[in-house]
Amino acid sequence: MKLENILFSSKKRDRIKIIDFGLSNLYLTGVNSENPTLAIGADFLETPCGSPGYTPPEMILGCKYDGLLTDIWSSGIILYSMLCGFLPFDDPSEEKLYSKIIKGEFFFPSHIDLSEEAKILIGKILVVNPRLRANIKDIRRNPWFLKDYKPILGLYISIRDIPVSDIIES
Repeated sequence: MKLENILFSSKKRDRIKIIDFGLSNLYLTGVNSENPTLAIGADFLETPCGSPGYTPPEMILGCKYDGLLTDIWSSGIILYSMLCGFLPFDDPSEEKLYSKIIKGEFFFPSHIDLSEEAKILIGKILVVNPRLRANIKDIRRNPWFLKDYKPILGLYISIRDIPVSDIIES
């Protein structure tokens, strides 16, 4: 996922559309037999993909990765970008960019009035170790996320409403 693939679908900006699933993947969720401590994805992915500034450390390091945790990382990049106006990891040199990502080196600009709750949430999402990264439940419990939160009944894809399952949160 990346910011360029999120569109607002109305003038009120109350709906978004996610586009460009060219490198999407399906995999089984559950306990992983190779590494039961992760217990998030039963299938790990191996193919590196995506845009450099949104790439999670585990993908840069060539590790097998959990698609959900890499999407959470990318969501943190998107959130940071929407609140700060630029990517948290950026460098004209791809080598230096990847080094910053692997080290988790980013800062919050002092000229932008960002709430502590937002900083805490981003800080919990942009964690280098995917096993320590915030999960969906952590994100949904964060005070910044809950502020003025009005839950919806499901995702709107094309002309069908698809209910959001509780399984996604585990």
